[in-house]
Amino acid sequence: DWSSDVCSSDLHLGVMKASMTQKNPNVDEVFEIDNKFHDMIADMGHNAMVLKINAITRVLTHSTRYYSVKGMLESGRGEELYEAHEEVYHMLE
Repeated sequence: DWSSDVCSSDLHLGVMKASMTQKNPNVDEVFEIDNKFHDMIADMGHNAMVLKINAITRVLTHSTRYYSVKGMLESGRGEELYEAHEEVYHMLE
């Protein structure tokens, strides 16, 4: 149900923030958390078509997304990356 989705989402945001904003973030770890975030957002809609589109898009854009996350973390913009995800989450809750 929606309330368990929101509770799970809050926990995920905490993990995401801790990972993205640490002094030397692990790019692979943050990228995996980012993928889980996007799965979580797609799951919140309970729409099988959106889930499929999300999965296909993530496969097609894997390299671009990875290097985007890597670039932001390496340039010290982890907080900005987290805030962008938090903003998306709050639009949907």
